[in-house]
Amino acid sequence: VRLRHELQKRGVSPEAVDEALASRSDSEDMEELVKTVRKKYGNMKPPETARRRAAGWLQRRGYGSETVYRVLKESL
Repeated sequence: VRLRHELQKRGVSPEAVDEALASRSDSEDMEELVKTVRKKYGNMKPPETARRRAAGWLQRRGYGSETVYRVLKESL
């Protein structure tokens, strides 16, 4: 959602945005998010702090609660 909004704000046509976003699958996006969260928060102690910070980071980037839950479950 955030990427779509940002591209349209910069003047990219809606058709081009749809085409670009369709080329990425949801599983690729999920893998990328899990990898990023592991890298940023995987070594943080205590684990509760890592989960809270990672959740906040994902939410600030526009991800919904279901996605945040799945990413945290798979990464931390």
